[in-house]
Amino acid sequence: MTNEYRDNLDAILSADFLKLKAKYQNQRVGILFSAGVDSSTIAAYARDFGLEPVLYNFGTEFSKDKEFAFKLAADIGLPLVFKEISREEIEEIIPFIKKELQSIRIEPNNMQIPLSVGVYLIGKKAKEDNIEVLLCGQGSDELFGGYKKYESLAEDQLEAQMQKDIKSVMASDLKRDSHMLSLSGILLEAPYTSKKFINYALRIPVEYKIRDDIKKFIIREVAKKRNLPEYITSRPKSAMQYSSGIQKIYDKIIKERRKLSS
Repeated sequence: MTNEYRDNLDAILSADFLKLKAKYQNQRVGILFSAGVDSSTIAAYARDFGLEPVLYNFGTEFSKDKEFAFKLAADIGLPLVFKEISREEIEEIIPFIKKELQSIRIEPNNMQIPLSVGVYLIGKKAKEDNIEVLLCGQGSDELFGGYKKYESLAEDQLEAQMQKDIKSVMASDLKRDSHMLSLSGILLEAPYTSKKFINYALRIPVEYKIRDDIKKFIIREVAKKRNLPEYITSRPKSAMQYSSGIQKIYDKIIKERRKLSS
C-alpha cells in the first residue's frame, strides 16, 4: 500500500502543479525554502513542472538550515537567495509585527512573532527580486504527523488531532503568512492545503505517516519519487522559527527586556 498512497499523492500534486504553472506562467515564482522534506518536495515539483522557481531561505547566524539549503539548491539546479537576519532587524521590527498580527486578530505571542518576522522579511527581499508569488510547505506536518506532540497519542486521538490541526493551519497559519507577504505585494500558495490533497491525506492510515519513529513517512516516499537526495528525505527538521535561529535571538531579546523592567 505504500506505493499506492505515494503514487496517489504524487498524482494529486502533479495535477495541482500543472494548474499552478498555467496560473502563474507569466509571473516570477519563489519558494519559502527551509531545506526540510516539505519545502524541498515543493521545490522539486515546481522545478519538474516548469515554474522555474527561485528558492528563498532565511536565517540568523545560528541557522541550521543554511548549509542544507545551499547544498540542495546546487544538487537540484535551482537558484537560491539567502537572507541573513540580524538581531538588530529582529528587535527593530517586533512592534510592527505585533501591530500587523493584531490587525488580523492573531495573538502576537512568542511563537507567532518569530514566525512572522522571517516570512515578512523574506517577502520584502523577494519583492526586490520581482517575485510575485511564493510557494510554501504549510500543512504537511499536520497531515502527516510531523510534530513531536503526535508521538504520545493513540491512533484514534492522533487522527482527531491531525484534523483539528489542519483546520488551524487554514484558519491561522496561512492567514498569518499570507498577510505578512501581502505587505510586500506577494501572493502565497500552499500546495499541501488544496482540498483534494487534504481530503486524500486524511484518509491515509496513521501507520503510513509515522513508522518506526520516522515522522511523515509517506511524504518522504513522495520526495524519493521526485529523486530528492537521502540527506533531505531522511532529514529530521525542527520548526522554522527554531531552525532559522530567529526564535533563539527573539527569546534573548525578551529575556533582556524583562530583566531591565524588573
